[in-house]
Amino acid sequence: MMSVDPQGYVKWHNYLLQERHATWKVFLPILADKPMLAVGLDRNSLGSLARSWHTISVCRCPEPDLQWVREQGQCLKQDYCLELVGNQGLRLSHYPAIAVDARQRQDFSPEKVMSLLQPGGSAAWIGRWMEVPETARLSQAGYELVRRYAFLPPGTGKTLISLNDRNIAQSGLNFYQPGKWQNRLAVRLGVALARLGMQYMLGLKQVVIARKPGSLPREAYLLNWLGEAMNITLTDATVYAGWRNLTLQLFDRQGSFIGVAKIADTGLGKQAVENETKTLEILARVPKMQRFGPKIILKGNWQDHALAVQTAVTQKCYSSVLKSEHQEFLENLRQMDKCEATLSQWPRWAEIREWTAQGRFGSAKEVELLRMALEQSAHKLKDKKLYFHRVHGDFAPWHALLGYDGLKVVDWQDSEAMGLPYYDSVHFLLRVISIKKSLDIGKLLADPLGYLGMNKDSLRGDSVELIRLAAVYYLASDLHIRRLNFN
Repeated sequence: MMSVDPQGYVKWHNYLLQERHATWKVFLPILADKPMLAVGLDRNSLGSLARSWHTISVCRCPEPDLQWVREQGQCLKQDYCLELVGNQGLRLSHYPAIAVDARQRQDFSPEKVMSLLQPGGSAAWIGRWMEVPETARLSQAGYELVRRYAFLPPGTGKTLISLNDRNIAQSGLNFYQPGKWQNRLAVRLGVALARLGMQYMLGLKQVVIARKPGSLPREAYLLNWLGEAMNITLTDATVYAGWRNLTLQLFDRQGSFIGVAKIADTGLGKQAVENETKTLEILARVPKMQRFGPKIILKGNWQDHALAVQTAVTQKCYSSVLKSEHQEFLENLRQMDKCEATLSQWPRWAEIREWTAQGRFGSAKEVELLRMALEQSAHKLKDKKLYFHRVHGDFAPWHALLGYDGLKVVDWQDSEAMGLPYYDSVHFLLRVISIKKSLDIGKLLADPLGYLGMNKDSLRGDSVELIRLAAVYYLASDLHIRRLNFN
């Protein structure tokens, strides 16, 4: 496993914003001219909230945490205001959205939070399941539309599962595809509980969201805005926090899964959403590729966030082996955007050379192995005409879903037209291997075919060198190194 410089990682981690502890923020209203109130939240949640609300009144937060969030905003060139206030500075009926760490429940009772909310505003209580308010308690205090969600894994906001309906909970659990076997086992247990109507037992850490009677502008709430744009009533969602954007599994009032929304709250996320949307629109125009991907049914912006909605993909079975369906998909993809060029003309060539030269996050031995392998590829492929083509860019078992109507491939945000040959196959195989064990970089680069279990007889010409180069690119990229160390 690659080693990491702690100080370098801290700065890099802050910039990429891999953690999103405020997955629940999409259920709260956003009004540009009104601040939200955050009570006792941790720095990660505050950082996530600040990417959506221009002004946040912060109560009971240490000054170092506030400074951390401010520095994060400067790094991302984001303009927001965090106002530290005490109990005496809070204004009645002023906040459209309030988030409360449930450990503050003694001083911030449901009644007190209700008095601070605007009519139609919503509050969220976040904490251990025994700390968040009960539904009956909130109803008694006058709240409506009380909903409960569970964090998976419990320690983070990576995935937010709805507990309001057993079918929605079960669908949300199937939507969550963890890499580690312990988390996969936990998901299976959760599905079994949901089938028995015992989904409320899920999640040591939960979020309860409730609305004060009254009304706000319809566009203030994401689900309301989406439902109006799609001409359907949306009642709930599962939220998955990726390292660039939020992915929502959307449900109607019958609890039917009707689509997937991708929402970006950073510039990096906006690029990803726009690239995936553009790619899926291109695929929809290619007859041989139409059946493999979801379709775009809505795109636009909500509260300064780039957004796109895709058709629902219900298949949730995937294979860790490249089957004939995968091979057919990859072969059709290889025919798209095909172009002939030398290695030096490949847009990523300068980038990959820079990565290996910098040697970020790798030991000296590992960096040298990558550098030597790259120089070998540069020498053997120099001035040769190679056929670059469209690649998925993040091809992995959990993105290639099998069902009765064939293979469906999702998550196209890393797709590019002039992709490296064999990259998708190498990425798939290395993702499977890296889940089971730490990658042996020396063995991989010395014998890529043997290490990956690929058939030499089916390969011709410079294929072996291209596969080695694809492995170097995979290993050298910041995205993979992040996964290798922190997945």
